[in-house]
Amino acid sequence: MLAEGVTTLWLFFDPVNGRLLPFIGGLILIKVHLSTVFLQVPKHSLLINSHTFDVINALIKTNWIRTIGWSSRSIIALMIIL
Repeated sequence: MLAEGVTTLWLFFDPVNGRLLPFIGGLILIKVHLSTVFLQVPKHSLLINSHTFDVINALIKTNWIRTIGWSSRSIIALMIIL
């Protein structure tokens, strides 16, 4: 995750084909990290104490934010490369 953050900044300040795609990718990266810190980490902490289906289902639902975010960033990376 650190390497991805560094390369995102690098591509923004030293763009290959403009700054728009790295900027959008950076916004998505921020969203993914905020989701991790504020949604997934607390759910994992709850799982340490109790393995309830409500917590597991909530974790699965909030993980979609990260799944869509990482998938979108992969598409953006391919667009930058091509």
